[in-house]
Amino acid sequence: MGFDGVYLDNIDARIVISELDLGWAKNLNLTKLMVEALYRLSTLVKEKYGKSFKVYVNIGSAVELLAEEKFLASIDGVLREEVWYTIKNGKCVKVDPRETKYVLKYLREARLKGKTVIVADFLENKEMTEDFCSLCWYYGFIPVPQPA
Repeated sequence: MGFDGVYLDNIDARIVISELDLGWAKNLNLTKLMVEALYRLSTLVKEKYGKSFKVYVNIGSAVELLAEEKFLASIDGVLREEVWYTIKNGKCVKVDPRETKYVLKYLREARLKGKTVIVADFLENKEMTEDFCSLCWYYGFIPVPQPA
Protein backbone atom coordinates (compact mmCIF):
# COMPACT_ATOMS: atom_id res chain seq x y z
CA MET A 1 0.00 0.00 0.00
CA GLY A 2 3.03 2.27 0.00
CA PHE A 3 3.38 2.92 3.73
CA ASP A 4 6.85 3.63 5.04
CA GLY A 5 6.11 2.73 8.64
CA VAL A 6 3.66 1.58 11.25
CA TYR A 7 2.33 3.24 14.39
CA LEU A 8 1.24 0.94 17.21
CA ASP A 9 -1.13 2.10 19.91
CA ASN A 10 -2.03 0.54 23.28
CA ILE A 11 1.49 -0.65 24.07
CA ASP A 12 0.47 -0.19 27.71
CA ALA A 13 -2.31 -2.81 27.39
CA ARG A 14 -0.26 -5.12 29.61
CA ILE A 15 -0.77 -2.70 32.50
CA VAL A 16 -4.53 -2.66 31.98
CA ILE A 17 -4.61 -6.47 31.78
CA SER A 18 -2.59 -6.73 35.00
CA GLU A 19 -4.89 -4.30 36.81
CA LEU A 20 -7.99 -6.26 35.72
CA ASP A 21 -6.55 -9.34 37.45
CA LEU A 22 -7.76 -11.66 34.68
CA GLY A 23 -7.42 -15.35 35.42
CA TRP A 24 -5.87 -16.27 32.08
CA ALA A 25 -3.09 -13.72 32.59
CA LYS A 26 -2.13 -14.56 36.17
CA ASN A 27 1.03 -16.54 35.43
CA LEU A 28 2.12 -14.64 32.35
CA ASN A 29 5.00 -12.21 32.19
CA LEU A 30 3.11 -9.56 30.24
CA THR A 31 6.11 -7.27 29.97
CA LYS A 32 8.20 -9.99 28.38
CA LEU A 33 5.34 -10.91 26.04
CA MET A 34 4.94 -7.29 24.89
CA VAL A 35 8.67 -6.87 24.32
CA GLU A 36 8.89 -10.16 22.40
CA ALA A 37 5.81 -9.40 20.30
CA LEU A 38 7.10 -5.97 19.34
CA TYR A 39 10.57 -7.34 18.59
CA ARG A 40 9.15 -10.04 16.33
CA LEU A 41 6.85 -7.61 14.53
CA SER A 42 9.63 -5.08 14.03
CA THR A 43 12.02 -7.75 12.76
CA LEU A 44 9.43 -9.11 10.31
CA VAL A 45 8.44 -5.76 8.80
CA LYS A 46 12.03 -4.57 8.50
CA GLU A 47 13.04 -7.84 6.81
CA LYS A 48 10.14 -7.57 4.38
CA TYR A 49 10.15 -3.79 3.69
CA GLY A 50 13.72 -2.82 4.51
CA LYS A 51 15.58 -1.25 7.41
CA SER A 52 14.14 2.18 6.56
CA PHE A 53 10.59 0.99 7.40
CA LYS A 54 9.73 2.78 10.65
CA VAL A 55 8.12 1.37 13.79
CA TYR A 56 6.60 3.92 16.17
CA VAL A 57 4.69 3.25 19.38
CA ASN A 58 2.36 5.17 21.65
CA ILE A 59 3.99 4.25 24.94
CA GLY A 60 1.19 5.52 27.21
CA SER A 61 1.74 4.53 30.82
CA ALA A 62 4.34 1.89 29.93
CA VAL A 63 7.32 4.26 29.67
CA GLU A 64 9.52 1.88 31.65
CA LEU A 65 9.54 -0.37 28.56
CA LEU A 66 11.93 2.19 27.08
CA ALA A 67 14.56 0.88 29.54
CA GLU A 68 14.34 -2.58 27.93
CA GLU A 69 17.15 -2.80 25.36
CA LYS A 70 15.26 -5.28 23.16
CA PHE A 71 12.18 -3.05 23.17
CA LEU A 72 14.18 0.06 22.36
CA ALA A 73 16.01 -1.77 19.57
CA SER A 74 12.62 -2.65 18.06
CA ILE A 75 11.38 0.91 17.61
CA ASP A 76 12.38 4.00 15.70
CA GLY A 77 10.24 6.42 17.65
CA VAL A 78 7.86 6.89 20.52
CA LEU A 79 4.86 9.09 21.23
CA ARG A 80 3.81 10.04 24.73
CA GLU A 81 0.79 12.19 25.53
CA GLU A 82 0.38 14.38 28.59
CA VAL A 83 3.96 14.90 29.71
CA TRP A 84 3.52 18.48 30.92
CA TYR A 85 -0.19 19.28 30.38
CA THR A 86 -3.39 17.27 30.59
CA ILE A 87 -7.13 17.80 30.90
CA LYS A 88 -8.84 17.47 34.25
CA ASN A 89 -12.49 18.31 34.84
CA GLY A 90 -12.68 19.90 31.39
CA LYS A 91 -9.75 22.25 32.06
CA CYS A 92 -6.11 22.15 30.99
CA VAL A 93 -3.80 21.69 33.96
CA LYS A 94 -0.17 20.85 34.55
CA VAL A 95 0.69 17.19 35.04
CA ASP A 96 1.96 16.32 38.53
CA PRO A 97 5.68 17.24 38.46
CA ARG A 98 6.61 13.82 39.88
CA GLU A 99 4.89 12.13 36.92
CA THR A 100 6.60 14.48 34.47
CA LYS A 101 10.00 13.78 36.03
CA TYR A 102 9.40 10.01 35.90
CA VAL A 103 8.31 10.09 32.25
CA LEU A 104 11.13 12.43 31.20
CA LYS A 105 13.72 10.03 32.60
CA TYR A 106 12.68 7.40 30.05
CA LEU A 107 11.93 9.72 27.14
CA ARG A 108 15.29 11.48 27.48
CA GLU A 109 17.10 8.16 27.53
CA ALA A 110 15.25 7.04 24.38
CA ARG A 111 16.18 10.32 22.68
CA LEU A 112 19.82 9.99 23.73
CA LYS A 113 19.82 6.54 22.10
CA GLY A 114 18.72 8.07 18.81
CA LYS A 115 14.98 7.48 18.95
CA THR A 116 12.51 10.07 17.72
CA VAL A 117 10.40 11.29 20.64
CA ILE A 118 7.06 12.95 19.98
CA VAL A 119 5.06 14.55 22.76
CA ALA A 120 1.40 15.47 22.41
CA ASP A 121 -0.11 17.51 25.24
CA PHE A 122 -3.54 19.12 25.55
CA LEU A 123 -3.31 22.91 25.60
CA GLU A 124 -5.85 25.72 25.76
CA ASN A 125 -3.98 28.94 25.11
CA LYS A 126 -0.98 30.52 23.45
CA GLU A 127 1.10 30.72 26.64
CA MET A 128 0.69 27.00 27.37
CA THR A 129 1.51 26.18 23.76
CA GLU A 130 4.68 28.29 23.79
CA ASP A 131 5.78 26.77 27.10
CA PHE A 132 5.06 23.26 25.84
CA CYS A 133 6.94 23.75 22.55
CA SER A 134 9.92 25.32 24.32
CA LEU A 135 10.14 22.38 26.72
CA CYS A 136 9.94 19.86 23.88
CA TRP A 137 12.61 21.64 21.84
CA TYR A 138 14.86 21.87 24.90
CA TYR A 139 14.79 18.07 25.26
CA GLY A 140 15.00 17.41 21.52
CA PHE A 141 11.42 16.17 21.28
CA ILE A 142 8.92 16.90 18.53
CA PRO A 143 5.97 18.86 19.98
CA VAL A 144 2.41 18.13 18.86
CA PRO A 145 0.20 20.71 20.60
CA GLN A 146 -3.37 19.43 20.84
CA PRO A 147 -6.22 21.87 21.37
CA ALA A 148 -8.22 21.00 24.46
